[in-house]
Amino acid sequence: MKILSWNINGLGALAKGAQIKDLVRKVIPTLICVLETKLEVIDRFTLKSPGVRGDWSFSYVGSNGASGGILVAWDELCWISVDELIGNYSLFVVLQRVEDASKVVFTGVYGPSLRVENRRFWEELNVVRDWWVFGWCIDGDFNEIRFVCERSGCRRSTRNMIASNDFIAKHELVELPLARARFTWNRGESQSRIDRIFICPGWLNLVTDVYQRSLIHHCPILLDPRLESWGPPPFRFEIAWLQAPSMKERLGEWWSFVKSEGPLDVVIGCKLRFVKKKLREWVKEKRALDQNRK
Repeated sequence: MKILSWNINGLGALAKGAQIKDLVRKVIPTLICVLETKLEVIDRFTLKSPGVRGDWSFSYVGSNGASGGILVAWDELCWISVDELIGNYSLFVVLQRVEDASKVVFTGVYGPSLRVENRRFWEELNVVRDWWVFGWCIDGDFNEIRFVCERSGCRRSTRNMIASNDFIAKHELVELPLARARFTWNRGESQSRIDRIFICPGWLNLVTDVYQRSLIHHCPILLDPRLESWGPPPFRFEIAWLQAPSMKERLGEWWSFVKSEGPLDVVIGCKLRFVKKKLREWVKEKRALDQNRK
């Protein structure tokens, strides 16, 4: 199962259609999820824009004018559609694998940009998910981060961040690590991680890779079981750093700097990520000073 997901910010534009078509030819996915299509109606002719062949089926959520829109398309040589449900913010498709007749639920989501709609968004996902017991993969643009460190300039947790983590914990979802990228959206100096893929624990043999394009604000995400990279190497703390002048005081200041709310594991995770970031900056500065002394 190879899934390509991309917030294209307007599927009807010729330039963007060419970009996604080029990527589809390179990675050859078996399922495509295109977000923010900005199209109220999608037909077979429109489906040619992402570069899919004639032996593909699709379902979609029409946009609200020039806002939103979800397209999910799958290769009929690999998948057979069994059931589906179209929501306001999501598209649930139950697919049966041709190879072994196993069934999975794939959900493409486009989260609301207005805070007043956040509660309805999570309620929709919770209610519909309970209809099926098959393995689940939920993918899309959630328009929200999970941790403070996932958005530049963010220092406090919000209610929707807490709601998103509660939802993940309730359904025992696993978020796959991103390779080759830390953020999935950028505009100027603003960066955040709002495009995500979650799977049920039974799919932990799958990994995710990210291909970034400088011409767009969202980068596409590729989920491929054959990829071996789990992203950059893990960060390692060197005990010798504690011998540096005022290091213990610095660690205390960095740890106290992040004011986060929510479950204890979420709070600790945010603090650790911030401390890791500051340590990397400190190490970089230290190496530069050592080089100048030489």
